[in-house]
Order: sequence, then C-alpha cells, then structure tokens
Amino acid sequence: MESPSLNHVALLVKDIEEFIENNASLRLEMGKIEEFPSEGTRELYIGRANKTAKLLVMQAIGKGPYQRAFEKRGVGLHHIAIDVANASEFSNGLSGSGWNLHPCSLKTYKELGQIWLCKTGNPLIEVQEKQNIGDGAAFVEEVSIPFSSPSLCEALQLPTITIGPRFQISIQGNKIECDFD
Repeated sequence: MESPSLNHVALLVKDIEEFIENNASLRLEMGKIEEFPSEGTRELYIGRANKTAKLLVMQAIGKGPYQRAFEKRGVGLHHIAIDVANASEFSNGLSGSGWNLHPCSLKTYKELGQIWLCKTGNPLIEVQEKQNIGDGAAFVEEVSIPFSSPSLCEALQLPTITIGPRFQISIQGNKIECDFD
C-alpha cells in the first residue's frame, strides 16, 4: 500500500484577516479567501500551488461543526488531513492504535471517500481517498503535536507528524508555535 501524504493542517482562527496581519513578517504565499456557507466557514489556503501539505486557515461564520468546535475549544489546530490510496484499507490498519472512527464518517465515506478519526484530547484526522497522492515539496514541513499516546502518532505513518510538548508547525524553515489566542 502506498504511504499516506500530508494534505493540509487546518487552523481555526477568530478572524482570517487578523491572522494574516499577525503573520505578515513570514511573507507567506496565500490563496484567496473563500466562503463556504454550507460549512459555515471562510477559508484561506496558504502555500504555493505546486506544494503539498498546505496550511488551511478557517474562520467559523455560521452554524456547523466549525462553529461548535470554536465555541468548545477556541482557536488552534482543528484537524490534519492526509491522503491515502484506499481509506477503508487505511482505517482497517488502525485497529488497536487507539483511533476511533468519527460517526460522521459513515456519511462522508459514502459521499466523498473521506473518513474522520478522533480520540478525546487529540486532533481530528481527516483521511481522504485520492487517486494521486502528492509527493512533491511540502509547504508545512513538520507538525509537532502533543498526542496522548505514541501509538496514535505512529499509526498515521507520516514522518512529518511528530510528538512534541505543544502544537508547533515548521514552514519554510521557521518553527511556529501555535498556542495562540
């Protein structure tokens, strides 16, 4: 089976424009801000089009899962998305790792070929089934997360995701602490 690839790291922020202003010194290449009323979000992808592992900045603007997450946990890491050749095969390989299949996965797998992994106190993992898995240069070079168990991190089979004392990402050689308010 082909190795998984990091697709994006999604941050939930209070205000996208404020996030851009606060990170202007990094000179990040940004896409355009798009609104998705059905999801209740405004979204901005950061990173060149030819790069994998982008940064997705999300602002909750309406009712839905992102608004609920914002109200419950505030700003910070919302999820990590990974691409796999076969989501069903990948999820079968997670047996005993500690990850749980999020209930919404029954619907999203049927409609989108996508499953969601969850475990209390850990980030959500979006697993996307893709024909062509990205293997180019990554925009987000490393993601450090305080997983509650090493087996959760190891099960993802991604060397770019590591265990650390707090959430941190590496972009263009810069380590960025993501414990922000």
